[in-house]
Amino acid sequence: MISAPFVRVLGEKIGAMVQKMFEEKGVEFRLGSGVKELKGTDGKFSSVVLSSGETLEGDLCVAGVGVVPATAFLKDSGLSMTKMGHIIVDKHLKAAAGVYAAGDVAQFPLPLVAHDTNIGHWQVAHKHGNVAALNMLGKETSFDSIPFFWTVLFNKSLRYCGHALKWDEIIYNGSVDERKFVAYYVKDDKVLAVCSLDSDPAVAQAAELMYQSKMPSGSLLKKNSALSSYL
Repeated sequence: MISAPFVRVLGEKIGAMVQKMFEEKGVEFRLGSGVKELKGTDGKFSSVVLSSGETLEGDLCVAGVGVVPATAFLKDSGLSMTKMGHIIVDKHLKAAAGVYAAGDVAQFPLPLVAHDTNIGHWQVAHKHGNVAALNMLGKETSFDSIPFFWTVLFNKSLRYCGHALKWDEIIYNGSVDERKFVAYYVKDDKVLAVCSLDSDPAVAQAAELMYQSKMPSGSLLKKNSALSSYL
């Protein structure tokens, strides 16, 4: 069970901060329990029983069950696929001669992390479509975009660029507790991702530095965290 929301992507410290922001607005979390049973009468939901034995009553239940690629029809197509059903493509988004795949369904090489990955976000899918189309037209193009997403939590802008599922350390500039910070996710002294809250345009600057292969190392950021100085 996870210890806080978004721990896998943002880490425990920022995840705990996000949880507190929601709790301050009346949202309650039950992170240590799974769902054992849904109850209702005459087809209408009335409560959920957790694995801990606790029962939560309500009028509506929203289930976030996740998704998997709808690629079962390609099982015998000869295309290379992952165990999860993602279609494996090269840097041109090509899966096979004359066949291209883009978006959430594609497992693709990401230069930033030097291995294949899958990212289910519209910004990546948008660029995928552009790259795939150009290659279909004979204009050889490689995917080299830096993943970027953002959202607003209770009037606070949360932004993230890069891709880091594992890291050695997170370098913080600013204060997570005060909800104004920039966080650098570092592995082997290389910054793989940057997250910020209420600190624009730090993440946009970081994305540009990553794209230009000018992103400073973790060691340098500890000495000088002003990203604009590296542009």
